Order: sequence, then structure tokens, then C-alpha cells
Amino acid sequence: MKELKLAFRLLQMNRWRILLAVIMGSFTLLAALGLAGLSAWLIARTWQKPLVASITLAVTAVRGLGVSRGAFRYFDRLASHNVALGGLVNARENIYNYLADGDPSVVLKMRKGDFLARLGSDVDDVGDLIVRAIIPAFVAVVLDVVAVVWMAILSPWAGVIMAVALLIAGVLVPWLSARAAVAAEESKSEADHDLYSDAVTIVDHAPELAVGGRLEGVLESAEEAGERSLQEEDKSAIPNAVASAIGPVATGVTVLACLLIGIVLYAQNGMGVTVTETTMMQPTTLLVMALLPLSAFEASDQLPAAAVQYVRSRASLRRIRELLTPSREKSGTPVPTYASPGVPAITAENLTCGWHGKPIIKPIDFAVEPGERLIVVGPSGIGKTTLLSTLAGLIPPTGGVATINGVETSEAQEESLRRAVAAFPEDAHIFDTTVLENLHVIKPDLDEAGATEVLQKVGLGEWLDNLDRGVNTKLVGGADAVSGGERRRLLLARAVIAARPVTLLDEPTEHLDAADMKVMLNRILEPGDLFDPNQAVVVVTHVVPENLPAGVRVVELEPTEDRRLMLL
Repeated sequence: MKELKLAFRLLQMNRWRILLAVIMGSFTLLAALGLAGLSAWLIARTWQKPLVASITLAVTAVRGLGVSRGAFRYFDRLASHNVALGGLVNARENIYNYLADGDPSVVLKMRKGDFLARLGSDVDDVGDLIVRAIIPAFVAVVLDVVAVVWMAILSPWAGVIMAVALLIAGVLVPWLSARAAVAAEESKSEADHDLYSDAVTIVDHAPELAVGGRLEGVLESAEEAGERSLQEEDKSAIPNAVASAIGPVATGVTVLACLLIGIVLYAQNGMGVTVTETTMMQPTTLLVMALLPLSAFEASDQLPAAAVQYVRSRASLRRIRELLTPSREKSGTPVPTYASPGVPAITAENLTCGWHGKPIIKPIDFAVEPGERLIVVGPSGIGKTTLLSTLAGLIPPTGGVATINGVETSEAQEESLRRAVAAFPEDAHIFDTTVLENLHVIKPDLDEAGATEVLQKVGLGEWLDNLDRGVNTKLVGGADAVSGGERRRLLLARAVIAARPVTLLDEPTEHLDAADMKVMLNRILEPGDLFDPNQAVVVVTHVVPENLPAGVRVVELEPTEDRRLMLL
């Protein structure tokens, strides 16, 4: 029930639209059921060579049911797709709102591929829960009740047999399918997520992995994950095959049983046996009893797939729930936008950072006053980005204390912390929209003149002059529309217009040539050039250039022993 409540909360589906989809689906199968029964009656009645006028209404009804079945199927597809697509839009919007307001460390701890899988295939499975599991179940109930009542009117014993067979096909078979799916779903999902993660890692970092000699290892890991996924899927194949076979067998047994009952009753009627039930056992009734079960089981045949979809959606909801942390904005200690006199803008006291409670760097200590510049240096992979995330309050420290304007980041109120500090990661997203809109993500009221000024300030003036529409030029493909150096400068422009009292920059000069790198880094570190003299700026970089501006301090990170062995 928890999963269903979460699904309805995320999907925010209109109950009347769901009811409409159930009604249209029910009408579709009821039209098929009526078509089967009436067609059987018409075939048998025609065999008796009646007057044409006596069967005209039945002929017209058969035609009407045939047309209405297709029409209702079309309306069913419209209603169900409307429910599904609208629900997916709501689900993704609600999840993004949760992510924006919740604990960012939950996302930062995940591998990129795993996170994308939860926002992609897992959300799709949640959307399919209503359309492919809940709605088919309700439609099956409606059709089965009508079919059993109809058959019971023709013959109570045949109605009982059909009811039992429908219970087997509609309850036992889905239960067996769900049981087989549960056994394999968790393991298969874990393997699929590992495969997604490895695939994204290869796509994003194939050159670096090749240079580091680790590409083959990641490829082998992806191949192994794919094999595990197939193996887990194969494990559920046999139980699913057995479950799938029970449905057709139940249908066939029901047809034969109803036909046998009808034959016996028809024979008794022909021998003059006086039984109330046999008084209506005519050839037309006999044929209806034989063909009715074929359409009656049409809805039940969809229930095994619905049960498997329910299991898959429930597992996806459990994984999505891990992303949905409560908002931290209304709790915690408010962070002053600016540090009080005598209070450092940033402090690190015996600070260590890492993931899942395991530090990856040795303890560090420093204090950055308002207006000061600090460089954090260390080799790739040592934990520089993790340190910035810890200072920004995105992930909790694994040891020691980090403060912003005198307030510990782990206890800070998130909304006020955002006003005081801004972190700009090296892989920040460039959106497939205009240059101006890519700056509006930081400052929505920035006008064209202000955007042009800041882009010129970070060295993109000539690039901007060569664009057809200046700041209104669309960057088709996002980051693919700019070079690595242009992307770094564009991200630096975002940091400049953010104008936060505490600014954390991750590799802002990467992909620039040596001369431009030195010039740009000096401009970042020079108070009053790119950043206000009162802003505290921390810059992460691989290499510290010579002749730094006066007052700039350098902190070199040292890995823990476990991390050092991983970097070797």
C-alpha cells in the first residue's frame, strides 16, 4: 500500500480520468464478449433457416458490436495514454521538486548512471503501474463478473465452472507470475543499474579511462553486469512459462466443460427429460455456451503481465523513494548572508570528507576571511570536488567541522546557506537553449547588456561577436555547441553574476591553454577583477602557477592510505 500511495502522490492522476479509462477498457471487452455470444447465437439460428426478418436485429447488433469494439478500443487508448503521459509529467516534476528541496547528498552519493536510471526507466515503470497493472485489473473484474453472470443464466453449473476457471486465470496465474518476478527483479535491477552506470562512465570518460589503462576493466564490468541481468531474467523464464501455460489450459478446459454440460443438457432435453434448466437448452444456447469462454478470458490473459508490471513498478518506487528526502529548508540554523566582523567566511577544523562515512583525504585546517582567496590543489581523483561539496553543505563531513559565516554546514538551514555560498562544479550542465537563458539559471532578471558585459569580462567577447544572434543564439546540443575552454568560461560567467559572498570554483581554468590558464586564474584570484573584493573565493585546480597575487594561500590535499592505493 505504501508503494501505491507514493505512486498516486507522484503521478497526481485525475481519478475521473482513471475511471474513464477503466470504463472504456471495460466497454471494449464487453463489446467483444457480446460479439462472441451474439455471433454464436446468430450462427446457430441461421442453421435453423428462420425468416430473414427474424434475425435482422441480431445481424445489425453483430455489426454494431464489431464497429463499437474498435471504437471503444480507440477511446480506451486515448484515455489510458492521457492518464499515462500526464502522470509521467507530474511524476518527473514532483521528483525534481523533491530533489531541489531535499538532501543533495543523496544524489551526490550515487553513480551517475544509477541516478539516470532512477529518473529514466524507474519513473517510466511508475507511470506504467496505473495503465498496465491497475486499470487492466479493474477491467478484468468487470468483464469476469458479466461473463460469469451470463453463463450462470444459461447454466448454473457452467457458471460455477467458469467462475472457478476465471479465479485460477485471474488470481493464481498472476500470483505465480508475480512470485517469479519478485525472485528475479531485485537482482536484475541491480545488474541493470550497474550496466547503466558503467555505460555512462564509458561514454563520458572513455579517453581518460583509456589513458589511465582502466577502460578494459570498465568494459569487462559492463559486460559482466549485462550477463548477470540476462541470467536473472532467465531464472524467471521457467516459472513465467508455467504460469503463462495455465491460462490457455484453463480456457480450453472451460470451453470443453461448458460444451459438455450443454451437450448433456441438450441431449436430456431431446429425450424428454423434464428439468427446468433444460427448457432453455436450444442449439443456439449450446453454441453460445461453447464460444462465450473464449472472450471471457481475454481480460484475464492480461493479468500475468499486469502482475509482473506491479512487481517491477513496486521495485522502482522503492528505488525512487531513496531520492525523495524531506526538505531541509524549514529546519536548521539560519546562515548569515555575510560573515559578522571577526568571523571567517569559511573554516575547516580537522575536516575530512568522503562518501558513505569513509574519508578520502587526511584532516585539513584553514580559515578564509571575507575577500581572501584560497587555492586547493591535488592530483585528479584525490577528493578536491568532494571537499567543495562538503564546504557548500551538499554532503556532510566524515570528520571535523566546516562552517560558512560561522555556522556549521551540517546544521545549516539550506535556503539561507544558498544565499551565502555558491559552488560551481566543473561538469555543470549547459542547456540546449540560448546563451542568455544559460545565464538566467543563476540570475533570471539579467538583461542582454549585462550578459554581454559579463561574457566579455571572462574572455568570451570575440566568441560572442561571431554568434549570429549574440546572447540570443541557441546552443544546439548544449555543451556540444561549445569547446571545452568556452564551456569553462561560460560556467565562470555564471559564478561572476551569482555574486555570492562565498564562491567555490571547481577547475575553472581547465581546457584553457597554458597562457590563458595563467591569465584567467590570476584574474580570479585578484580581488576586484572578476570577483568583488569582499567575496571569499576558493579555487580547485591541478597545478598552482607561479607569481600568485599577494595574499593568496594554497592548501594541498593528501589522500588517506586507502585512497592513495586506489589512485595508484
